[in-house]
Amino acid sequence: MTDVNKDKKLEGGLRVKMGASYKKNDAAVLKGAGDMLASVITITYNGAAHIEHTIKSVLAQSYKNIEYIVVDGGSTDGTLDIIKKYEDRIDYWVSEKDRGISDAMNKGVELATGAIVGMIHADDWYEPDAVENAVKTFAETGAGVVCADLRYHKDGVAYFIGRSDPDSLDKTMSVWHPTVFVRAGIYKSAGAFELKYISGMDYDLLLRFSMKGVKIAKDDKIYANMRAGGTSDQSWRRMIREEYLIKTANGIGVFKAYAYYLGRYAYFAAAAAFKKTLAVLGLTSLMPLLKKIRNKFDKRFIDN
Repeated sequence: MTDVNKDKKLEGGLRVKMGASYKKNDAAVLKGAGDMLASVITITYNGAAHIEHTIKSVLAQSYKNIEYIVVDGGSTDGTLDIIKKYEDRIDYWVSEKDRGISDAMNKGVELATGAIVGMIHADDWYEPDAVENAVKTFAETGAGVVCADLRYHKDGVAYFIGRSDPDSLDKTMSVWHPTVFVRAGIYKSAGAFELKYISGMDYDLLLRFSMKGVKIAKDDKIYANMRAGGTSDQSWRRMIREEYLIKTANGIGVFKAYAYYLGRYAYFAAAAAFKKTLAVLGLTSLMPLLKKIRNKFDKRFIDN
């Protein structure tokens, strides 16, 4: 590992290497779907375990008119060594301290020059035709935002298909952010990510867009893959509390927002209590059978 990056700003990529001679297609001139410059942003901090997979998935896209930007929060684990391996194919990367993931994402949006902007972070990766399908959907629908479905992976195995449903954003975060592409102008007119949220900044962004009348189109294809992490008792409580605050901040009435809060709280509390009960009774061995039963009736789950 050669990263020793605490307070110093480091940068690289084609923009830095080529200087004034660097030029991407003019994002304002759209001669057709194939000419649309798509900016893809990866946010990372100490993401050495998986970032190479993410980078490769962007570089392997079937759609080639892509501007790729990597924003690192000052990693010290070897992340920069991996980024530098690909800096002849990354348009720009920067590594410096930031004020959290929202700040890093806003930095990426400001750096982007594409007509549309997608974000795929260091634990996630794209399907090979994700950007191509997003560009086609923009061209076909005229939408301001495009979203799609996502494949969830746990312990290296695909086990769940997350279906995006932009029509349900008033109820919960019903769109998978790694599948989202946004027209650059929408960020300018409707704002970017709020720094005050710990985990709900993507929900706030999309709900705000929706409440402002931005058209969000859904493509039924799978655009992205995500590695599942555990949801702690503290994190789900914080998540649903933030959802409540985001709803009320974006014009959803207190009573409606609180009703959804209670429903979400009951669901997560019941799931946590059920798992604890099985553990206390020594019945955790029943979980595989229970999952098979669930998978039979809920087709979002992949039966392996």
